[in-house]
Amino acid sequence: GLGDVYKRQLEGTRSPTVLIDDSVGDPVLSPDGSKIAYSDMRRECPAITEGWWDCYFRVFTIPFGGGAEVQMTPNEVESNGSNWLPDSRSIGLVTQRDISDDDEQREWSLATVDISRPLLVDQVHGPSAYALWDAQWSVTGQIVAVAQQEFTNTFLLVHDSDGKEQALIAAASGDLREPEWSPNGAALAFVNAGEEGDEVVISAPDGSDRSVIATADHLADVAWSPDGTRLAYLIVDELTDEAQLVVNDLDGTEQVVVDVVPSLWSFAWSPDSDAIAYTLERRVWAVSPDGGDPWPLTPTGWNVISLDWGPWG
Repeated sequence: GLGDVYKRQLEGTRSPTVLIDDSVGDPVLSPDGSKIAYSDMRRECPAITEGWWDCYFRVFTIPFGGGAEVQMTPNEVESNGSNWLPDSRSIGLVTQRDISDDDEQREWSLATVDISRPLLVDQVHGPSAYALWDAQWSVTGQIVAVAQQEFTNTFLLVHDSDGKEQALIAAASGDLREPEWSPNGAALAFVNAGEEGDEVVISAPDGSDRSVIATADHLADVAWSPDGTRLAYLIVDELTDEAQLVVNDLDGTEQVVVDVVPSLWSFAWSPDSDAIAYTLERRVWAVSPDGGDPWPLTPTGWNVISLDWGPWG
């Protein structure tokens, strides 16, 4: 979604500090906590446009402490998401562009942009005629996991840092989504959506040692704890928009830490893995991954769509 970008410290329940008061989205904090990358659609649109979806979809950064915004991707490079590489010096992207006048044909690429060289996008893999999404760089920055779709088939692939395909993790006629590397890069978690419902699957980077640790009608937002010992995810009722926040010990043991509530849109682990922040009822809360009573991190009245937790704790 689109909205504003805020930051706040964790002492008390003070109001967040507004960094950008405009229509931006998908803020992601760099691993070192110094910058925020986000998607921007505010400033420029083609002369002929039918709506905001035709405007330039670009990636910007801003210092965490506030300051000047820097445009990272040029207008002509459209991306469908951005992820910081572990060194905090580069941003990984999936880029796409039209290759026909009727917008019916597109090509996709994996790319990176060095924040010291804004507007210079380095292609890693592609261009590909297959749709690419959910690109994730491992902790070493050497491997990326990418989902490709050809007709009705979905593939989860692993590439090396040069874009060379290394392994086919999974193939399905349904949806494979949300690949997430473990903190040490030794395992990959993802959601496999089948006819009987969704599965949270863990595998090695070469696709071996696969195990299903959770099943439900609809699963979303899989996230490793920073210490690599647990996974958190949402079990969502798509009819009511209600969700449960669940923590799994990787052996299939589940702990419901937030029971069925409406509009639980986003959550994030604390760096020490001792708490999870989440959004609920126009407020940000925190709760222990072992369950218990939550505590508020912000006052009411803030419609938070997504959040991230800095490395300072």
